Amino acid sequence: WKPRLELVWQGLLFLLVVSAALFPLLGTTDKINDRMADEVPATLDGMAYMEYATYYDMGMDMQLEQDYEAILWMQENIEGSPVILEGQAYEYR
Repeated sequence: WKPRLELVWQGLLFLLVVSAALFPLLGTTDKINDRMADEVPATLDGMAYMEYATYYDMGMDMQLEQDYEAILWMQENIEGSPVILEGQAYEYR
């Protein structure tokens, strides 16, 4: 390997490692800002945010509170291990 080519590869590897290290820090804050409402209390309840948050998709704001109520109804009224199937394709909307 020529020293100059080796230096280029080291620079590219360094850039890749730094980019990968920054993603969890920057990506997490953006995801929290996009998906979480400011009113959500600090809690270990993984569904608590649904009472406050909205989700924007295809030009519509969707209140997650309705999903929260549906999940609670399922937990209270369906025995066994209920499964919520979510379709992401356009045909399921």
